[in-house]
Amino acid sequence: MARETIYETFMLPSMGKIYSKQINPVVDLTCLKVWQEMKKLSPTDMPYKMMSGIIEECLKEKLAIPVYDLCLGDYQYLLYKLRIVTYGSEYKMSMICPKCGSINETIVNLDDLEVIECPDNYATYTHITLPESDDIIDLNYQTPRMLDEINLKSKKMQTKLKTNTDYSLMFTLMSSIDKINGEDLNEVQLEDYCKNLSMKDANFLLRSIDKLNSQIGMSINIIANCPNPKCGEDVLVPFRITNEFFEPTL
Repeated sequence: MARETIYETFMLPSMGKIYSKQINPVVDLTCLKVWQEMKKLSPTDMPYKMMSGIIEECLKEKLAIPVYDLCLGDYQYLLYKLRIVTYGSEYKMSMICPKCGSINETIVNLDDLEVIECPDNYATYTHITLPESDDIIDLNYQTPRMLDEINLKSKKMQTKLKTNTDYSLMFTLMSSIDKINGEDLNEVQLEDYCKNLSMKDANFLLRSIDKLNSQIGMSINIIANCPNPKCGEDVLVPFRITNEFFEPTL
């Protein structure tokens, strides 16, 4: 028997401000179906591509750009909302109370997670000056596609050079740099630049990438009530995704 598809409407936290293409930030999302869960459970070397495709299948209308190329904040937001429309907002999570130190299982409401909307001055976070070299860097927002490519390129480099060296740091830096001192570098030039960065500059660059990504999306903290009867305080705890996120126990 055919059933009516029910959609819920949401606003992307970026509000479409940061993309080169104009996109409608208002999206309609429906729940996961069994055949999509089958895809989600299949082994893959590109988990972000797989999950981005599933999210697209749950959208009423496709966006002007692939979900795979959304900033991480928008992608994460859609992931959380997909969980809510599929299973509801109650989420079972273990927590360590920072006040009494007890470890307990609690239920939090995913709708209570803070949504961080794109600030009007978002462009100021995309331009940084490195502390040691004084190079001016224009940053890219990270995307799901970038995270898959960082992992694949790192593994490919390890195989090619027959080494256990982790190249993900270099590829993370490369993917996050748009311009250096106003110039576009080719891949060879960019790789050489990133490999020879001082760790002081590289660390500043990594912190700046994290800061840029955190300007849009979901808060990583949530207020939860400590279930310990001797405490019972409302505390701020880090939110963690576990199997309960897409395989909740009933």
